[in-house]
Amino acid sequence: MRTGTNWKPLAKSGFVVVVAFAVISTLRGSLRAEDQVTTPEWSPAGQVKIDRNTAQVLFSEEEKDYRIDVSVSLRADEPPTNADRIEVWLLSKGGKAVSCTKRDNGALCRVSTNHLVGGTESAMFFFDHSVDRKDLVALVVSVDAEPTLCRIPKKPSDTDPGERGKRLMRITEYTGLDLDKVKLVRDALRAAGERSEEFFIPVNDEAMCLALPHRGGGEVCFPLWHETALDTKNENVPGNPGGKCRNAFLDPKTKKVRFALWK
Repeated sequence: MRTGTNWKPLAKSGFVVVVAFAVISTLRGSLRAEDQVTTPEWSPAGQVKIDRNTAQVLFSEEEKDYRIDVSVSLRADEPPTNADRIEVWLLSKGGKAVSCTKRDNGALCRVSTNHLVGGTESAMFFFDHSVDRKDLVALVVSVDAEPTLCRIPKKPSDTDPGERGKRLMRITEYTGLDLDKVKLVRDALRAAGERSEEFFIPVNDEAMCLALPHRGGGEVCFPLWHETALDTKNENVPGNPGGKCRNAFLDPKTKKVRFALWK
């Protein structure tokens, strides 16, 4: 098996980076049930190859399940990925496989604001949360029957703040493939009275933004970290220290952005 744990730091600054999402009073509205979850992790777990492209494997722990995303950026001339080529196993102590309760099948939907350039596709897998996270031992992702061993990321509260800030990029410095979408999120932050330069987005090794399809429909979710959340004084503070970390939900069709604060 190949291992998928070669993660390179992409975001370092003179002060400690912070984790936060920007929610605005004018656009907040009432939060929908599927948005009211504990702090999402979207933690990198490894990488796999899908044809010639490198896909990112992302792990998150939600209230009712564990979620694994296999996310890949493709050019406009590349065909859609068939999710049936991908298999994911989440293993617990004793060699037991955690039950997969829901998964994507067939051709994946490509998320993009400019279809002439390309976009991102993500295959989502949901696993039963009845197994405690401390009892999870391995994550295996197979593409075309070629398995890759990935890791179970630590919880943010168990991770050194320096490590937590490694794969984040300041939103005002992002220039990658999804720049059009990131600009919409950045403008929405400013319209809400926030300083967009204080926020960070997760990126992969190619400095591509790790935006993810939202479970509830056609929106795209951008996890936003704020510079206060990774301050050394908040190293052991659970939840959303500083109160500014949040998810930005972008509708690519209407180009509207709404926010939901992390708990």
